[in-house]
Amino acid sequence: MGQKFAAMVACVDPRFLHGPNGLTLTHELAIGLGFRCFPVTRAGGVQDLVRPIREGHRDSIIRDLMVSIGHGAQDVVLVNHEDCKAYPRFSSLDEERRTHVEDLRNASQFLRSIDDFQEINIRMFLAELEQRNPDIFIFKEIRPV
Repeated sequence: MGQKFAAMVACVDPRFLHGPNGLTLTHELAIGLGFRCFPVTRAGGVQDLVRPIREGHRDSIIRDLMVSIGHGAQDVVLVNHEDCKAYPRFSSLDEERRTHVEDLRNASQFLRSIDDFQEINIRMFLAELEQRNPDIFIFKEIRPV
């Protein structure tokens, strides 16, 4: 069986760029899931899929995902994280987590509404900060509703 490929939409946060094994955290996540990764990095992760900051941002992500699918990606992995500076300040950790989970689910539903994504498996993760070390993320898979 050949290598599986996934396109991964994740934030440009520098804490994702330097994992403990010399790989980016998103690549480590992809390897843990059994994929090779086509990274699609955006400030705010999936935010521009659900609330584009500027015209064309959503289309840019879709184009990158389509190119990845054209190169063999069979899955799309959506990743958001706590303490993202592309998001506004939240009044509580619960509000922040609820917002990220809602954005991940809305982004997944939006992609599902596009014909080219009907046969693509979409997985969602929220990277939560470890309480003892604010530079370590723990990836939690989010289930669709």
